[in-house]
Amino acid sequence: MALWIRAGTLLLGDTALGIRSGFVLLNGLLVYLLWRWWQPRSGLVLLLFALPFLQVYTWTATPDALLLAASLLFLRQYQQFLARSSAGSVLLLGVSMALLLYVKYHGVLLILLIWASNPRLALKSKAWLAVVFGLFLYAPHLNWQWAHGFQTLTYHLSARSPEPYQLRHTLEFVLNQLLLFHPVLLLPAARRIFQLKAISPFERAMQFVLVGFPLFFLCMTAKGYSEPHWTYIAVLPFLYFYIQRFSDIIDQKWVKHTLWASAALLLTLRIFIAFAPAGLPLETQRYTAGAKAALQIADGHPLVWANTYQHAALSAFYGKQYHPVVLAYNRKSRPNYLTLQEAALDTLQGKKVCIVAPFPFWQARKLQVPDYPDWQLECLCVDSFDFLNRIRIDLLEPLAFDTLANFSIKIENPYPFEVKIGPKAHFIAMAAYRGGWLQEYKALPLPETSIAAGTTRVYRDLKIPAELLQKMPDALFFCVAGKHEPFPLNSPEILTTGGR
Repeated sequence: MALWIRAGTLLLGDTALGIRSGFVLLNGLLVYLLWRWWQPRSGLVLLLFALPFLQVYTWTATPDALLLAASLLFLRQYQQFLARSSAGSVLLLGVSMALLLYVKYHGVLLILLIWASNPRLALKSKAWLAVVFGLFLYAPHLNWQWAHGFQTLTYHLSARSPEPYQLRHTLEFVLNQLLLFHPVLLLPAARRIFQLKAISPFERAMQFVLVGFPLFFLCMTAKGYSEPHWTYIAVLPFLYFYIQRFSDIIDQKWVKHTLWASAALLLTLRIFIAFAPAGLPLETQRYTAGAKAALQIADGHPLVWANTYQHAALSAFYGKQYHPVVLAYNRKSRPNYLTLQEAALDTLQGKKVCIVAPFPFWQARKLQVPDYPDWQLECLCVDSFDFLNRIRIDLLEPLAFDTLANFSIKIENPYPFEVKIGPKAHFIAMAAYRGGWLQEYKALPLPETSIAAGTTRVYRDLKIPAELLQKMPDALFFCVAGKHEPFPLNSPEILTTGGR
């Protein structure tokens, strides 16, 4: 992803065009490959212009564009492998699987669906040879996962969107898929795909992918929000079946007219977005205005974004000055991400910085963004940045959520300097979360002490502040604070509703 963006910026500069040019050219190459691959081609051009999924994601710099390219190569190589299991096709199939996994973990689902569609692959030694070769090429990443406790896999499997089921997530996912695949195309395809009898193992594989991807992420809405573009790979079998088996649907006059009208509308919207005037609710314009307003307030001092890596990255690009860092305190399942941010934050200790957040916090004031008066951005400039989010606090014994029993904690100082604890220095607090936000916190009555660099200290006979339990919180966290609002630490959630 980074190399692809870098190639574009080397050619066209550090601009939006430079960043996206490589992806636009890549998708042009994909269109050419599809044109060469599938026969007959009737309706392909119309589908490419009228399908919202392709019009939305083919000109944005996202991993999904690379994923679509890798998926096309893998499916093409799988078809070649079925036709002739030569040594070359075996090795290329392994290469395509490794490439698919390096691009994005969604590739695992594609590979599993292919195997599920053709159980006889398990009896073919050459299929296993392709898998072994692919794993060999993927070994560096597997080694990195092992060395880092499989942190990214843990994040995707358990830590991402750990929310109770909400019906709106399911309904939004269904609606988004209906729009992105175009209702005129999706509804008749959904009816036919289950009635279709595959004429070859490859067509059966495409059938599994087309049904499996949306169905898998529909089920994922049971644990949180599923992004609409996670089913992007399903575009390939969707196009395949419309070219090979469902062409009679496109040949209907009213369908063809509707699709051409959709293509014209999508093209008009893309042109409008490219030349839209300021003040419209477009993400690029809004972030440009927000970055300029924040950079103006910072007046040359480092800009720190709180709990939002999207804002930080976009402000770095649109601000055109320097890279802002982000207080990523809620990404505990991404230690490597935290390590990079903590290293940047350590360089700011004791310096004047401006902290910006897309939510109210402590003594911050609203940041006025020209042309976007309703955008909630809060800003606080401090003369001496003092942020110790690597301090770790652990309970020494289980503690019931709804009790006022005594408990003990252990505080670890990993910094190369002494940390003072007490009312006149840093204080340790418990913070109550309700509705996903830190709503209040209360300091724990700890004596004034110092924790030497690299050492720990134990504090006993503490109680949960009664004020935090007057309105039952969703969760409680330990916090450390000094001159700034206390942010949750790089430590586990200690108490949740109904548990220990």
